[in-house]
Amino acid sequence: MVLNKTSNSAISCAQIELANKCRDFSQLLLNWTSTLPRPPGRGLPWTNQTDPYRIWISEIMLQQTQAQTVTRYYVDFIQRFPDISSLAASSLDEVLKQWAGLGYYTRARNLHKAALHIQHELAGRFPRAFEEVLALPGVGRSTAGAICAFAFGQRQPILDGNAKRIYARCFGVDDPRASKRIRYLWEIADKCTPQRNIRIYSQLIMDIGAGVCTPTNPNCSNCPVTSLCYAQQHRKIDQLPIKEKTSKRGTKSVTLIMAVDRNNRVLLERRPQKGIWGGLWSFPEYSGPNREFNAWLEKRFDVRATTFDKWPMFHHDLTHFRLHITPARVDIADLDDKVNAAADVAFVAVN
Repeated sequence: MVLNKTSNSAISCAQIELANKCRDFSQLLLNWTSTLPRPPGRGLPWTNQTDPYRIWISEIMLQQTQAQTVTRYYVDFIQRFPDISSLAASSLDEVLKQWAGLGYYTRARNLHKAALHIQHELAGRFPRAFEEVLALPGVGRSTAGAICAFAFGQRQPILDGNAKRIYARCFGVDDPRASKRIRYLWEIADKCTPQRNIRIYSQLIMDIGAGVCTPTNPNCSNCPVTSLCYAQQHRKIDQLPIKEKTSKRGTKSVTLIMAVDRNNRVLLERRPQKGIWGGLWSFPEYSGPNREFNAWLEKRFDVRATTFDKWPMFHHDLTHFRLHITPARVDIADLDDKVNAAADVAFVAVN
């Protein structure tokens, strides 16, 4: 019994200490606004507004992509699809074309799917309730929190990559177990999120992570919470947050077939929805032995190769592996009408 009471007492003291530090953290961060040359938001086109549609688009784009890269794509995307109805009325191909170059194309497919749901199931009105926002395809807890905080002023914690980094360093989150770290970081994020000034605080926690508490060479001298920072006090800036162990990047080799017919049209096929470049149109991909290529081409596309000319190999780095690509120029004959009729196969004129 004594041990239990002591343990409970210790836990209570730790919780009180955490609550006090979180309160001080929030206050220091909010006070920091008075020293900034401009309002929080770094002048980005999606900040300092309350339109849930535009905030949603930006938050999805910012998943796994830096703000500097997102800016141009965001502006062009909003010009092409200014609201939910225009996004829902467009085909997936149109959305993927507009998204081209931004990567992680599942995000674009989820945007389109969510827009259709909102348009047809929610009468075109973006949901306000956190649980309804969280239920949208491609929206996780932090993204839902950001949308609700910025669009509706709701008190919802945010834990994007920037927030994780500053919370981990300031509060010394160094548990070797990833699940424990994430659970504790969410607890910190919740306790630090104030009852008022939600939009300002949410933007500040992102700004400080992006511009001050950076992954390398953080600007600690200009950090408003450096007096509370565990990593600064214990010289563990380079050790926090704990980096996940990554497996060695694998490799994959493919041959991309640039098949051209007598009318100077190139053969393209739509890639499977799952996998890299899912749902996009690309050159057909072949990975078998050379001696079986002609049989594969005739069986798959009902065409016959008259030439087969391989070009020098190059590589393209993806998140989890390096792709070795060998382009092959192929002249084809005996075009079958069934090719043009196939939904996921097309001949495109080469200008």
